[in-house]
Amino acid sequence: MKGRHTLKVVVVMALVSAVGIMGLLLVDGALDWLLLVLAALPLVVGLWCWRKESSTAPRSRA
Repeated sequence: MKGRHTLKVVVVMALVSAVGIMGLLLVDGALDWLLLVLAALPLVVGLWCWRKESSTAPRSRA
């Protein structure tokens, strides 16, 4: 991902996380698990992208 597309993805993930955190602070009850998933979603997506890129990166032979 490069350029504007990367910026859009980062902004969307930040907004999703912020909505999840604000929801956790404001809502109490059955929706807590969903809001926790929203708050943690950027971490999961980042880990997935990092693993995908590291598996396709050329390995150096030392």
